[in-house]
Amino acid sequence: MGKRAKGGRDRRRLAPAPLAPSPPPPPGTSSVGFAQWLGHNGIILVLFETPSGFALINYDGVKLFRPKALENIWSEFINMDTAQNDKELERHTWGLKNLIKFLVPDEELELTNEDCLQISQGMKLVLDRYGFEVDASLVNSGIIDMASTVYECDLFEDARVASLQNGSKQLEEVSGIDSKNWDRLKLATALKLICYPNDEIVTGDSEEMLSKSEAEQLVTDAHRYKLKRHDWIYLELYTDFVWAHGVRRRALELLGPMVKEAKEDLKLQQGSMVKEEQQEVKQHP
Repeated sequence: MGKRAKGGRDRRRLAPAPLAPSPPPPPGTSSVGFAQWLGHNGIILVLFETPSGFALINYDGVKLFRPKALENIWSEFINMDTAQNDKELERHTWGLKNLIKFLVPDEELELTNEDCLQISQGMKLVLDRYGFEVDASLVNSGIIDMASTVYECDLFEDARVASLQNGSKQLEEVSGIDSKNWDRLKLATALKLICYPNDEIVTGDSEEMLSKSEAEQLVTDAHRYKLKRHDWIYLELYTDFVWAHGVRRRALELLGPMVKEAKEDLKLQQGSMVKEEQQEVKQHP
């Protein structure tokens, strides 16, 4: 027993109570602010359960707080040659499972398809946007790869939207054309035509194309546009959007048959299971 002071009071000093963690910065805080709150320049350790044990993996924790984190995180883990909330942690874990051999090369045990090919909520958002009704029972590696390709094309375009919007304002100011609801490729084509009015373009009625009358008006007004001073920028933007549009269109063309085939395979599997259950009942009435 320890000694007591006069009056029977214990002189032993109690350890101070641990400080409660401070709440995360509010939405809209800069990446630097989130990194300072997380510490270690924003790098966090993720404890990931593998088939044979556990692994600690470094991750940029700031990404968990960026806009559209729910939709963005899953794709990073497909294309790679502590969390803010449970949903984002779930996306993180889904990605780690699909890259376990890359991140933990010494892992010898294999994850089952049930573990690896669960659909991520972020991937489902992308598939839903393009009209593909897919749930976890239909996911395969091909669908994951094509969904990732579509998403990367969207992300590639999103990074260039600001430059298009600057040109869009001039369309309305100079030619009185409201392009707010235009397809991005159509807008990029219009800005490129203004800068290079002698270039021939294909016109048409689809949402990605300029109509003949729109193209003629832009060629007529081309000399009035200030954006011609930066013509090389809009030529590069046009080239980028043509590329992204073509890659995404091809990925979507491949996704359709993949989803259809997955649904047919699932029906066959379900039919086989029903037959097996019926045979089992007959054998053991």
